[in-house]
Parts: sequence; C-alpha cells; structure tokens
Amino acid sequence: MSVLANELINIATGRPRRPGESSWPPFNLRNVFAGAVSENAISAVGHQASLAAVIAGIRADTSLDLRVSENTITNVAPPTDFQNPAAGVLVVGPLAHIDIAANLIRRQLTPNDDNSPWEAVRILTLKRASRQVQSASFTIFPPTAGKCDQ
Repeated sequence: MSVLANELINIATGRPRRPGESSWPPFNLRNVFAGAVSENAISAVGHQASLAAVIAGIRADTSLDLRVSENTITNVAPPTDFQNPAAGVLVVGPLAHIDIAANLIRRQLTPNDDNSPWEAVRILTLKRASRQVQSASFTIFPPTAGKCDQ
C-alpha cells in the first residue's frame, strides 16, 4: 500500500465531547504488510481537539514493513496546553521493519509558549514483544533523541 503526494489541511477539526475521545489522524495504517507514506503535506491536525486521547499526523499500528519518508507534518494538536500525547509520527508495535527518514516535523510553525507533551516520532511496543528485538535499533541514540516505551 502506498500513500503518496497528498495535501491534507485542517484534519480532525471537531471537538470531542468527553475527555479521552479519540482524534483520527490523517493517515492511520493498521496491519499493513508492506507500505509507504511519502511526500505528503499534513498541517493543522486536531487544532480544536483539546480533549482528544492522542493526536498524530501519521499513525501506524502492527505493520510488517513500513517506510515513512519525505513528509511535511506541521501544526499538530491544539496550539497550546494540550495535555495528552501528540506526535508527528506515531508507531505502535509489534513491527518487523520501519524506516522513518527525511521528514520535516514541527509541533507548531510559529513559536509560542507551549509546554504540551509532544514528540516528533514516538514508537510504542506491546509489553509482550521481545525487548531486545524492539529496542536494539535505539541503543545508539542519546536518551533525549527519541523515545521507545516498553
């Protein structure tokens, strides 16, 4: 499956009615055998969704072989004081192989006094997955460069 050269602006603009309701990402790949998400422009994702459980520009769940490259992802989540997880690219394992390369990811294009929890790339694994296999690729990065929850 390939998702190539799309422009998506003002995605998930509605407000959840209750805390913890989901906010749908522009791209949510689930159980993909082989896929690529490349050369897309994604901007203004969930700007009014202050009660959403999680907001992401691209989300991939339990995919086998995936490449996320050359995307521009900007203005993710409400501009300030969003208290739930937000990420430009969110990957939920288990997964066999993923490449995340050459993307431009910015929480907000214009600087502001925001202290919202946010990560450009967040990779989550399932508790049952092998810790060595899932985290081996991240051992060379300093602790602040990325996050791998296990």
